[in-house]
Amino acid sequence: MNKFLTLAFLVMLSTSAFAQSGRKEMNKEYGRQYKEIGKNQNLSGYEKAQKKRELSLQQKQDNLNYSNSHDHAYDRHSELADKSLEKKIHSITKNKKATVGVAVIFDGKDTLTVNNDMEYPAMSVFKFHQALALLDYMNNNLLSLESNLYLKKSDIKKDTYSPLAKEYPEGNFTIPIGDLLNYTVSKSDNNASDALYYYMSGTKMTDLYLRTLGSKNFSIQATEEEMSKDFNNQYINWTTPLEAARLLDIFINKDIFCKNYKDFLFQAMTESETGSDKLKALLPKKVLIGHKSGSSSRNLEGLKAADNDIGFVYLPNGKQYSIAVFIKDSKEDDKTNARIIADISQVVYNFYKNK
Repeated sequence: MNKFLTLAFLVMLSTSAFAQSGRKEMNKEYGRQYKEIGKNQNLSGYEKAQKKRELSLQQKQDNLNYSNSHDHAYDRHSELADKSLEKKIHSITKNKKATVGVAVIFDGKDTLTVNNDMEYPAMSVFKFHQALALLDYMNNNLLSLESNLYLKKSDIKKDTYSPLAKEYPEGNFTIPIGDLLNYTVSKSDNNASDALYYYMSGTKMTDLYLRTLGSKNFSIQATEEEMSKDFNNQYINWTTPLEAARLLDIFINKDIFCKNYKDFLFQAMTESETGSDKLKALLPKKVLIGHKSGSSSRNLEGLKAADNDIGFVYLPNGKQYSIAVFIKDSKEDDKTNARIIADISQVVYNFYKNK
């Protein structure tokens, strides 16, 4: 064997062994921290469970970083999505007073992106992210969707979008977690979302969990209540379009939690009651689509921070794609924003339907 190749091979083995040794020591340290939490008599059983959950997610993320197993297949530009589709998308967004980002993952591998290299406010799209983390939490803790939560009067805010508040204006009621999650995803209920963050799995754990799936280009830090306190707070939670499409693709094509939870979220998204004028508006009625939309308020100058929709679409030939369309800093009216998303969704569907 060539001496230079031999040297390179030995260096590779040495590096691999060092990495494995480092990983082993790292996991030993995590094991020590788990034991310390268990021994801490100042923590309640619930607090211990929460701290162990957070530690577990951090450990998963650190092991992911060690193995460098982030899936770069999604970063590969589609061979199928030629310039004609990009041109059609650009023709829709041309001369619009807004920044529009698009990502599509077709058949689990071929990727198209437009204006992906910036941070887009997630708005209520993040309720899909929240649902993934919550269902993982429930899966790990063997919690049923029928498990109940008690919501106090203080949990029901009147000055926010909330069908739940209309049904239970005085609070002080018990509701199954599954129903609360359905309000969050299908009805985009802000009180339901905040209650699940407060009582179940908070924003920090949501962010950590998503990173264990390999996601990087996003941030989940604020609840709906926190975002509502200032116009600029709507920019705290952000994502790139491709990162949102990746999470959709992972949800559809990988078994990240039990089938019962997956079916529940799948149905909640296909029965979504908001954003009907966006991704699904111009698609054939028989097309199966699940989606989660988001929308912001406007500042005094009329600038809208965001109008979004992400979803999965099943084609008549059985193939599937995930799509994310984000509109940022728009001076267009709401109807125009929605039509931009609908038009992009239509040209994407027409491009892929016979592939």
